[in-house]
Amino acid sequence: MKGELDMPERSAICREIDADLSALIDAELAPEREAEMRAHLDDCDRCAQRLQDLCNVDLALADLAAPMVAADLGQRLAARIASDSGERSVPVPDAASPKRSRTVTPRQPRRSLRRRLMPVAVVATAVLLAIVVANRQSSEVDPDPLQLARTLRSMNPAATLPEAATPGVNFGSLPDEDLAVLFEFDTVEDLDVIANLELLEQFVAMEALEG
Repeated sequence: MKGELDMPERSAICREIDADLSALIDAELAPEREAEMRAHLDDCDRCAQRLQDLCNVDLALADLAAPMVAADLGQRLAARIASDSGERSVPVPDAASPKRSRTVTPRQPRRSLRRRLMPVAVVATAVLLAIVVANRQSSEVDPDPLQLARTLRSMNPAATLPEAATPGVNFGSLPDEDLAVLFEFDTVEDLDVIANLELLEQFVAMEALEG
């Protein structure tokens, strides 16, 4: 019964539940803790609403328009690197040949690598989100946010929730990179494979040319 706990005790329990809601969605809890969470969510409207709010964020991401990235971006970066490399390759004059005056064109100060990599990080995130949205739009999304949260357990075949028997979204088919961007933005840099690595390497090469 919802009236069995007084407000201070219920507030303390709700704080603990709230701290573990993300772990519940990501299927990271031990079975015993998950059972405790599910029992509390069935009894507490406040925490159930909080879980629904978190799941609504996921549904909102599914409605995002897929961002577009220029198809020739890699080619333009490669051309820029080749151009900068050519500027660096200045022939050494022969000591016996007469000196000739030449006009030196001052080059504009270049931005730091960090400032230049920032838009690339945005592009990389946009590309990954586009992949996620494209994959997820190909499936029917369950309109019930709470059902969607429980469906996320299908990402862990060893501990599938009963509610995930007919998932509305096949999260198990999505690459780790896509799931990291969608649910854990701070874990992307920990993945072994990073999307758009070639573009990032090209920017690093440009920085090396600037020496």
